[in-house]
Amino acid sequence: MEILKAVGLKKYYSTDAYEVRALDDVTLSVEDREFLAIVGTSGSGKTAPV
Repeated sequence: MEILKAVGLKKYYSTDAYEVRALDDVTLSVEDREFLAIVGTSGSGKTAPV
């Protein structure tokens, strides 16, 4: 059974010089009893501002 679904996620970071597409049309689903971890180096954007 699907307990979480996200479709078409996008997150872009921009500066005067360039644009970083951290997420670009990402789709994700998590099934019941699946384990999910979000990992990355410090400062890589794992925490989003509320």
